[in-house]
Amino acid sequence: MLKGAFVVLLLASVALKLPSSEAPAPATDPLRATMMSTALFLKKNGITVRNATQDLDLLVMQGTGPKCKMQVAIVAPQGWHSGVVRNLATPEDDVFFVYTGTVTDDQPIWRTRADLYKTLVLQRLGIHSTVPPVLGVIADRTCSARALPWGDIATQPKDAAS
Repeated sequence: MLKGAFVVLLLASVALKLPSSEAPAPATDPLRATMMSTALFLKKNGITVRNATQDLDLLVMQGTGPKCKMQVAIVAPQGWHSGVVRNLATPEDDVFFVYTGTVTDDQPIWRTRADLYKTLVLQRLGIHSTVPPVLGVIADRTCSARALPWGDIATQPKDAAS
């Protein structure tokens, strides 16, 4: 069993090092696509996105709804931003993460990193694959934000921006 896992890891490592025979196809900006699909999801659930700010690689959208203030950050799958998201919150806020429609108190870093690296290997092999977005959510406790149908965002079309 261990030998088989080693062989798979070795093959994946070699595949990443081989030169690609064709130029990569121009891709849409995944951050923009995630931002648009997230804004659409929030709008469908009664949250109006008022502002979106980007600081280097962290994009944060501020939204409001009836008796509700919310911030949704598109965070790195490596887990780099989970502390930043927590620092943006006040003690009265509810902070959670959403990945593939699942709500968790902490970012599932092992899962998000594994999916990122799997996607990179598949792309290197010429197989179309995308990394699911990881969202960090900060909301007033009155929002009941955890109860939103976050699974819907995982199934929205990638071209929601068009």
